[in-house]
Amino acid sequence: MSAEQGKGDEELNDVLRELVDGDQLDKTAKGVARQVLTRGERSLSPKQEWVFNTQVRAKYIDRACRLCEDLIPITEVEQSWGNDLCANCARILGEQTSEPPS
Repeated sequence: MSAEQGKGDEELNDVLRELVDGDQLDKTAKGVARQVLTRGERSLSPKQEWVFNTQVRAKYIDRACRLCEDLIPITEVEQSWGNDLCANCARILGEQTSEPPS
């Protein structure tokens, strides 16, 4: 594993910990997120992978900025919850929030 890949995994784990600790996820998605935290994405069954991709990754991680439409970097996704903006566009518009989507 490269240092860059390890850093990306750690950033994903930080986001997942925030989701699990913050109670944003339903029971099933929370269990799958916990498994990803402890054993990694490769440990997921096809059904668990579907839950992770549709209820966690699509909603909270793989997000596009509503203004510039670029993919929001993993390091900025927590700050995008609630305003759907990348950090640059949030600065431009003066919108800084990190409330998770409902």
